[in-house]
Amino acid sequence: MKKIAFLACLFAVGTAQAQIVESSNGNYALIPATGTNTIDLSAKTAGYSFKIYDDGGPAANYADNASGSMLITVPEGCQVKVKGVVYTEYNNDYLCIYDGENTSEAVLSKVSGGYDDTNLSYSVEAIGSGQNMLLRFVSDGSSNATGLNITATIVNYVKDGSFLYSDDSKTEIVKYVGGTTTIPATVKSIAACAFKGSNLTTLSIPATVENIGTEAFASVVNINYSGAATGSPWG
Repeated sequence: MKKIAFLACLFAVGTAQAQIVESSNGNYALIPATGTNTIDLSAKTAGYSFKIYDDGGPAANYADNASGSMLITVPEGCQVKVKGVVYTEYNNDYLCIYDGENTSEAVLSKVSGGYDDTNLSYSVEAIGSGQNMLLRFVSDGSSNATGLNITATIVNYVKDGSFLYSDDSKTEIVKYVGGTTTIPATVKSIAACAFKGSNLTTLSIPATVENIGTEAFASVVNINYSGAATGSPWG
């Protein structure tokens, strides 16, 4: 019954999926089973957010044999941050997030599982380095599940050299965007997933760093650090 009501809602607002649906539970948009849903937020401001679901929406499972995408564009100088949970058939159905407008860009995160391995949702968090982010969702021909429940937010982080900082104080790195890997001694905190997907072979972290977020250095091969930070320092 929920699925029928959801489909009726989609019909009422129009069959084109390029819009954000407004509901009493908040705004949301879908990654379609096929094709690309283009979400142009260039007229919005930092802090604006909306939910992202697979083609099943907030109330139903995703379709078999899905292969659809969502391209998000935010104002120049801003970035896209996504955070939420994924619940899919392990290995066969997955969400892949790219740092740009096509699949040739760097992979920020690839998440799969929950339905037939841990029975728990998998967390996902990623920040783009520019104004575009592409999310692609793929499923095979069997065993679908509830899929995606993710929030996308426009953020306006401060870029200086190789890093995005949370604010002008530049004491917290939220993302490595490429280039020199020298972390300034003024940095006190490194956010979750800040270096995830960078595939760096070596990274030195100053002892001044006091807090390190979950999976901050996931994919970094060798880490040199002599401080005493709280958190999950090794990814």
